[in-house]
Amino acid sequence: MSKMHILLTAILISISHIVSGQCAEIYFYRMNSLLDSGEPYLLIQDGVQIATVRMGDRYKATVCSPGDYELIIKENWEILVQAKENIHVQAGGEYYVKITSVIGVPSMTQVDAGKGKSDLSKGGKYKGAMQPIQLQNAPVTASSSSGPTGTNGTSSPQAGTFQKTQTVQNFKFDIVNMVRAGDMLELDYKITNLQSDDRTLWMAGINMHFFDDLGNLYFANEYCILNNCDDQYYATSIPTENTQGKYASSNTIHSSLPSQIPINAKIIFRGIKKDATKFLRGEMFFRVGPWSGYGEKTDFQIIYYDLPLTNDAASSNPNEKVVGNQSYQLLGVQNNDNYQVIKFNFTNNASEVYSYRITGITIYDNIGNAYNSAGITFGQSNEFQLGYYNALSG
Repeated sequence: MSKMHILLTAILISISHIVSGQCAEIYFYRMNSLLDSGEPYLLIQDGVQIATVRMGDRYKATVCSPGDYELIIKENWEILVQAKENIHVQAGGEYYVKITSVIGVPSMTQVDAGKGKSDLSKGGKYKGAMQPIQLQNAPVTASSSSGPTGTNGTSSPQAGTFQKTQTVQNFKFDIVNMVRAGDMLELDYKITNLQSDDRTLWMAGINMHFFDDLGNLYFANEYCILNNCDDQYYATSIPTENTQGKYASSNTIHSSLPSQIPINAKIIFRGIKKDATKFLRGEMFFRVGPWSGYGEKTDFQIIYYDLPLTNDAASSNPNEKVVGNQSYQLLGVQNNDNYQVIKFNFTNNASEVYSYRITGITIYDNIGNAYNSAGITFGQSNEFQLGYYNALSG
């Protein structure tokens, strides 16, 4: 037993060493100093804010793609004065970047390992423990812009290329599911705040407009971040603010997004034409900043090209309709004296609870007559509900 224990320990240590040897570590630090202006600075990589660096902060980034990483430090997006440092990263290396404020002007300098380790060991010069940050792993191949792409921050995919995942203003927007059911399209998202601090994100349907391949314009009708939802039914034209690259404050919802935790969100479009096969172009504007009315807020934009309008999934059962993770199956008809009972089975194959909102049922007979439902029951209940019907499926 003793020999087996020793062997396993050796294997685990060896594997750990191999993995860590493939990645490099970059340390950023700003020491407490009476000569420091105390102004917070933005640490930026390739047009994306990586962190807000305050006096007494220290950060560690682990990167696993060797190459040149260009970093910028500046007071805010509007000010042109900035400091730039290019770090040539090799596998397994350690790199130290010292950030200072010289007469109120940001400065960033790569120092040797001995100096960096010595500075980081001076615990009294820092306000707290080392904080992790995430750099974009792909090394830069050209000079980064001094601010985000576009005036307020814009994603920049190439026309003709649909990208499910986009990162802008240090938020990662990942479309994890797309469901088209009749004239409706639902986009399910995971949104991740990549910064080291929590941030509040605003969204609204009037700020989300898409053009299909038939020339029609659509706005988001329903939208949610976590359980905070709203709807938008009256938008008919693109707001002036959007044409200026800004967020329009109407029917707004907001939610605090914790650092590094993927958060659920969804956007629903209705009234999509039957023959439309894709959204040729779509623009979505967001706002990020403190929750209160005080403090600076930043507007940014995501652009999509050629988003496919996928059709409903097919089923081998002619009496079954499959829409995303949900299916609806006709079980049969029961005749009574003066009415008929039509039985359905609703199945939710998703891992989370799904809410059905049924606004009415219309049935047509073989000679062209239409009949509206008088009521509906769920489960084993014999009580009919009228109007809007709701049910939860686990």
